[in-house]
Amino acid sequence: MSENTIIVRLRNQQEVVAHSDPKGFQFQRVSGYIGVSDFIQLFEKALNGVNPRNATRNRVVKDILETLEYSPELFWIMSKGIMVSTFYCKKLERNRYRLTLKNEALEGIMDGGHTAFAIANYIVSKICLLYTSPSPRDAHEYR
Repeated sequence: MSENTIIVRLRNQQEVVAHSDPKGFQFQRVSGYIGVSDFIQLFEKALNGVNPRNATRNRVVKDILETLEYSPELFWIMSKGIMVSTFYCKKLERNRYRLTLKNEALEGIMDGGHTAFAIANYIVSKICLLYTSPSPRDAHEYR
């Protein structure tokens, strides 16, 4: 059992909503958008073990990648996002939250594993493109 702590900043944060399940278990839901650097940190630390389905390259991932590439403005409408489960979440200043993930079987990316997988693939593809494409300066030198 390893412990991973990350701090994420939520943009367009919605109100914290308290819930309880039929057995009386109390929990809170916080929703909002996170930036790319926070997503990378989250993807690295919040494993997919709690999700009953393993994220793989399939039609869903292909469709998400196509949306991100060709109609990114639709992504927020077509996706229900990523749900992260943790027992340890502390609100900090400036819409930041500290998430401490201690148990991979119960905490991590609970829902949206394919979405997270597709976003990570998209980010990696763009980074690779940056490092494999010649810069305008390099292209000028080859003329």
